Amino acid sequence: MPSKLAVLTDFDGTITRTDVAEAILEEFAPASWWDIEELHRARKIGTRESMARQFALLHAKQADLIRFVDDHVEMDDTFRDFAAFCQRRRIPLEIVSEGLDFYVRHLMRRWELRLPLRTNHAVFEEGSVRIEYPWADATCTLCGTCKLLRLFQLRTEGYRIAYVGDGHSDLCPALEADHVFAKAELAQLCDQEEIAYTSFDRFLRRLPRPNTSIEILGRRRSFGGTAGNLSRAAACLGVKTSLASFVGEDFPSDYRKALRKDGVDLTDLRPIRGATTPTAWIFSDSAGNQMAIIDQGPMKEGVRLPILRHSVVDVELVHLGTGRPQYYMRIARLAAELDRTIAFDPSQEIHYVYTPRLFRALLRHTAYFFGNEAEIIQAKRFLRVTSTDGLVRFTPVVIVTLGSRGSVVHTRDGKIRIPRVPPTRVADVTGAGDAYRAGFYAGLSRGFDLRHCGILGSSVASFVVEAQGTQTHLPTWTQAVQRARKYAPF
Repeated sequence: MPSKLAVLTDFDGTITRTDVAEAILEEFAPASWWDIEELHRARKIGTRESMARQFALLHAKQADLIRFVDDHVEMDDTFRDFAAFCQRRRIPLEIVSEGLDFYVRHLMRRWELRLPLRTNHAVFEEGSVRIEYPWADATCTLCGTCKLLRLFQLRTEGYRIAYVGDGHSDLCPALEADHVFAKAELAQLCDQEEIAYTSFDRFLRRLPRPNTSIEILGRRRSFGGTAGNLSRAAACLGVKTSLASFVGEDFPSDYRKALRKDGVDLTDLRPIRGATTPTAWIFSDSAGNQMAIIDQGPMKEGVRLPILRHSVVDVELVHLGTGRPQYYMRIARLAAELDRTIAFDPSQEIHYVYTPRLFRALLRHTAYFFGNEAEIIQAKRFLRVTSTDGLVRFTPVVIVTLGSRGSVVHTRDGKIRIPRVPPTRVADVTGAGDAYRAGFYAGLSRGFDLRHCGILGSSVASFVVEAQGTQTHLPTWTQAVQRARKYAPF
């Protein structure tokens, strides 16, 4: 096996904190660009055809696009250290991108990064954009920049290849790379195609070897937890919200104060004597490796814990998030007896906490089911259906969040496409899903239809990703509606 290592990395959404091409299209192109994107995501057309058709819709000057990029695009602030790390170790690091050279090269100059680069070429002609493909594979018409071709070239030079990416255009190199570091859509595709990968979010230095230590680059303490994120965000939007959870006696007083200040009912926030509050410590290194140390606190004993009745008896909707399915079955039975609406949102725990039997049993009580693409795939496996529309045979409303591609609400009357509401900047996508749900519930509580609820969810999520931390940039109802009005009247 070759001993030399080379790293190939995507640009949009990997080195940058947002997909630059999608942000440009969202701002300057008509909404029909999404229809083309859906064909691409469904693998009915290739990236080359998709980009050519999408950017043909664009009518803007290059200078206007550059100004937009300067105002809205940021580099992952850990990438510079990663590039320096590769340089010190003499590890070749190259960018292979399906983006366009005019903004990639501009940003690289602005950030003073000098790295080998392959990307598509944009030609500006009388206000329109035509794309040329200097790095295409003559034998394949799917991709503009053939990332796989560069991978094979480096392999013939004796390198093992580590590939880093986030999207559909990264699937081909991921199939052939020796090591894959994936996030967002690429991670979901790797799950579908059964490709081994390491999940990552940021570029940092290495983790320490056993029995050693290293200096950290930085650390952040954040309020979090799906229940805390959702309930606090919803309360800021004017929703009467009750938080039901078991915590330790060490639950931070400043977190309790912040929740109460924003209007969250803490009657059912119950400390357990001798227990510790659920906490996660997450460590990341430059290769995309992560270690997470999780203390689940009292929740790991959830089967034996008492039902927190106030948050079932005295509410209209019960949201079941992460937690023990056996405990939630008790909650669901009580809620059903009281004719309460139930929403089911197992999040990532659908992959390792639930069995098909437990999942089916909870879902049959549910009016709303939330999930991202990977979670919806797992739900379909549990229920043995082949389409997302098949899920609505088991629950009336299925809400699928698609990250930068917005969301879709599936009902027995059809599906509703919800556009992405773009943020002014992307600093941290953690907590966007919880914020979406808060916005969705804010709409439901005021009697809006499902489309308006979804747009409100997208609007609230767009605020949260603009700052580090899941609860540091929560909008008010007025702010959320003001941003949502671009997509629907309120």
